[in-house]
Amino acid sequence: MYPYEIKDEVTIRFIILFTLSKAGRPLSVTQIDELILKNCIINYFDLQLSLQYLVDIKHVDELNTQEGIRYQTTQKGNDAAKWFYKEVPIYLREPIENSILPMQKQEEEKQRVQGNIIPINQNEYCVECILKENNMEILNLQFYAGTKQQAKDMAKQFSQDPQKLYNNILKALTENNS
Repeated sequence: MYPYEIKDEVTIRFIILFTLSKAGRPLSVTQIDELILKNCIINYFDLQLSLQYLVDIKHVDELNTQEGIRYQTTQKGNDAAKWFYKEVPIYLREPIENSILPMQKQEEEKQRVQGNIIPINQNEYCVECILKENNMEILNLQFYAGTKQQAKDMAKQFSQDPQKLYNNILKALTENNS
């Protein structure tokens, strides 16, 4: 990590544009904070103000998605990121770039396995188990769980070892019963 606090607003904006353009997909505020603040010493509020400024001048789009608000560079922002690429020093660019891939893999894994708790009524719940591979659902099941705690336990169990459930169901469906 670069040992000195970055206070220059323009440099902070370049860092944000660089990070969003390198990510190549919309990021949440938490993800932006994680990528930048883990690798640079920047005041949190300065970072948020710079992000909002970039939204205001249309270099960054603020998207309202199912997962919450996400940010991505506009064409204007991508052009600025390319033009001012060298304004972000290499000792800041490299750690940010190296942090993007592991975060994307973690995000993909989170999307791959989902154990969702769904209320049926005030006292009853079910759990939805979803397993994806290459963005295709290979398993989508709902189980009645009864209590909320049991639904949480089932979702946790599924999330910890989804392959086990998938293999057991596949085996039961393809077993020769003769």
